[in-house]
This record gives sequence, structure tokens and C-alpha cells, in this order.
Amino acid sequence: LIKALKRVSILSTQKAVKFVIKENLLTLCSSSDIGEATEEVEIVYTTSSNGVNGEFKIAFNSEFILDILRAASPDDMIFHFSGGRKPAYIKGSEDELFVVMPMIL
Repeated sequence: LIKALKRVSILSTQKAVKFVIKENLLTLCSSSDIGEATEEVEIVYTTSSNGVNGEFKIAFNSEFILDILRAASPDDMIFHFSGGRKPAYIKGSEDELFVVMPMIL
């Protein structure tokens, strides 16, 4: 995920990267005046009763997500989403919890 996020963020304006999550596939997208970038990463995606079902889109500052991924210890991270404009909670190990606000594109 770190490598894919770095590649996509090269072409992003304001470091904004859109996360499109659907059926165990995370698509990272960014664009600028000089072009567009897209990367796909396989994930485990489960829906819940919080209203986030099916395809889900949210954008983040790529630097914030990269900082979290670098700081967290496990290979498997759990992202909790409550909607496109609400904060995401990212769980690493038992004592690691990160909160990140989405960007509005």
C-alpha cells in the first residue's frame, strides 16, 4: 500500500488521493494538470451496519496516510469508515489507533 500510495501521490494536486473501495479492491486515484494516476491494491473489505456498503469513495491527504502507515507496526491495518466526510479510524496493533480527516474534492 505504501508503494502504491507514493506512486499515485506524485501526480496529485494538494497531495489529495481518492480511495475507491469495492469488492476487496482498493483503487487509488489522483490527477493534476499533467496527468492522472491509478493503482489497484487487493484488500479485505467487509461492510458493517454504519451505512457504508457497496462501493465507497473517500479522499485523503496522501502524506497523512503515509505517515500513519510508516508509524504503525503491523502489516495488517484495519480502516474504519463512517462516511465520506467523517473521520476514518485506522487501527494498527492493540495499542495503536489513528484518526484522519478526509479531504473534500
